[in-house]
Amino acid sequence: MPSTITLAQYAMLQKQPLSKGVALGIAQEGVIADIMSWRSLGGALSETGIRYDEVISPDWVPIDGTIATKSAQGKPLSFTVSKMAVHIDTPVELDDNNKDSVERVSVRNTKLAIKGAAYALNDAFINGDQGTDGNQMEGINKLVAQLDASQTIGSTQLDLTASYTDALAESLWSRLDEGFHACEGHKPSAAFANSTFLLKMRSLLRQNHLYGDNHNWVEHAFDIDDPRRSLRTAATRPAFVFQGVPFYDLGVKADQTTKVIGNTYTEGGSSAAGTRVFFVKFSEEDLEGIQAKPLSVDDIGMLEARDVRRKRLTWLPGLAVWGPRSIVKLQGIKVAS
Repeated sequence: MPSTITLAQYAMLQKQPLSKGVALGIAQEGVIADIMSWRSLGGALSETGIRYDEVISPDWVPIDGTIATKSAQGKPLSFTVSKMAVHIDTPVELDDNNKDSVERVSVRNTKLAIKGAAYALNDAFINGDQGTDGNQMEGINKLVAQLDASQTIGSTQLDLTASYTDALAESLWSRLDEGFHACEGHKPSAAFANSTFLLKMRSLLRQNHLYGDNHNWVEHAFDIDDPRRSLRTAATRPAFVFQGVPFYDLGVKADQTTKVIGNTYTEGGSSAAGTRVFFVKFSEEDLEGIQAKPLSVDDIGMLEARDVRRKRLTWLPGLAVWGPRSIVKLQGIKVAS
């Protein structure tokens, strides 16, 4: 098995139907589980490495001149994985009494756990904060704060709630360009925002006569019904693509109400609440997913003390940020009155 793999790829390699179904289900339900690859650490709970904020620059010297010796001073780093786990219990009587129905209770419960795992990963990817919950995966909102201050953009608030003008649209395109240029290679792998922001974007694009322009913003639909596409593409779900970068809405948290990326942040030099947009560069030299080992799903069977059948889902993922420009945070964007 490859050391770096997507959940969909992992599912296609599984012979056990339960593991295959759960891994593929999480990839189909969750954006982060779908688009990210995960590098296995062989059971280790952390990964160490060095982040280099500088390059080794050669000098122009005379043909027979002295050559200087230089080295880069990197910053030693360590990133940990965090454990996501749940027991999926189904009372025997409920399952047996419904075995002839369209969907058995045990199957329904497994599907609900799949959805829950996808929601939990989406949420932790953005909002995970080990300062408030030491068991949770550290998310990119905390990780970007460990990078240079230039990776957080928006010292003044951008108010998009006003009536349309060309200047209003241009102010947003300029803010997005700032984010692009702050990311490694000036080309993020993906951007993450909420539905309020994306709907406002679409409205401004229509009024600015740019919607559908292949050089600006197009709707790009990947084939989410064919999981084998995950073996050939970096993303398998619908996304909006702005200047070649897919923008994803991470939706809501497990409570089905609270947005993963909210509209209630008081940032950008204003007391008025706004939202955030994140740009990321995925690679083993920038931002990568790590895991102690691939997701596991075990059929525990009947419990001795209780008349229930149990399945156990366990996964130990984490994020590692090696590149100094691998995450960009746009803040202070007012999209709701």
